[in-house]
Amino acid sequence: MIRAVWAKQENRKQLYLIDKECEFILPVKRYLDYLAALEKSPHTLENYCRHLCLYFTFLEQMHRDWQQVTPDDLVQFVQWLRDPQRQVGMLSVHRTSPLNERSVNTIVTAVSSFYRYHIQRGETFQNPVLYEQISNRFSGFKSFLVHTSRGKTIKRVVKLKEPEKRV
Repeated sequence: MIRAVWAKQENRKQLYLIDKECEFILPVKRYLDYLAALEKSPHTLENYCRHLCLYFTFLEQMHRDWQQVTPDDLVQFVQWLRDPQRQVGMLSVHRTSPLNERSVNTIVTAVSSFYRYHIQRGETFQNPVLYEQISNRFSGFKSFLVHTSRGKTIKRVVKLKEPEKRV
């Protein structure tokens, strides 16, 4: 069972993930330490840790290693997050409302950032987070630095459509 626990390190408290043997989940610990070194907000670190706790709980239930995840597994993770009957740890969560689109997208953003960090470190595995190049050349708004982008930008493929905000 994956759990998030507080640990005191270098005069600061930080949330980390531990497994059922009470050992740190090292890839997540390295990533959170990296974010702490960049002086990210404590709330950001806590939220990323909680989001990765959900992700690693899902991987544990699916018996998947984080380096062997496919894009299809990531889609299953999104479906798992949206399921109000999802099982978290040993407890089955009953009658919870499914996470809304914005919350799911925030969690997937944390997961994609986690994978991007490990790829930048030089670890070799297939990134399960797919991106596609889109052209914004024909949009009505042109930014001051439009010439630097060459008309191409990327966006994450696994993303739920969020409802429009009402003003």
